[in-house]
Amino acid sequence: MEFQDKVVIITGATSGIGKEAVKQFSQEGAFLTLVDLDLDKLKETAKELHLADEMYILVEADVREEKQVQKYVQKTTEFFGDIDVLFNNAGVEGAIASIVDYPSEQLNQVIDVNVKGTFYGMKHVLQVMQKQKYGNIINMASTGGMKGMPETSVFGASKFAVIGLTKTAALENAEHGIRVNAIAPSMVNTPMMRQIENGLG
Repeated sequence: MEFQDKVVIITGATSGIGKEAVKQFSQEGAFLTLVDLDLDKLKETAKELHLADEMYILVEADVREEKQVQKYVQKTTEFFGDIDVLFNNAGVEGAIASIVDYPSEQLNQVIDVNVKGTFYGMKHVLQVMQKQKYGNIINMASTGGMKGMPETSVFGASKFAVIGLTKTAALENAEHGIRVNAIAPSMVNTPMMRQIENGLG
């Protein structure tokens, strides 16, 4: 199995693409750090996917808070040693509204989760990976970060930012043997996508 005994951190691990990633990496034999806001949901996910006790840890953390990001990185290295993969997946869609109607509090939430959360994850995992001289980071972008779409300005802007962060991190870390890439899904049947669809009406 390609990921046998590899150590993988997955943020936003309890739903959508994150949950499916947990399932797939688990089937490939990886050790997993599952990160999300709600410990009960993390426990439910581990139980539902029949994860073996010795193969995972659960970390309740808010990716908007740098100290909490440091916590999930530290717990991973304490429990498993090195870090092979970070899947920077946690994200929110925010309001579906035109720019003139967009609520400022949701602007802050989307930027904090999607941009700062991605940045903090890279910042602290890269410190580990640079010492190792290897590693892979996968950032969750979106086709919304490659082209504009009405009433999704802030979500789109956050994903444009993720792509920019990814390109910069890739250039900075190639010499350390670290690969940094972004994936940009189109419409996927996840709770986030259904929220967007409902907002667009």
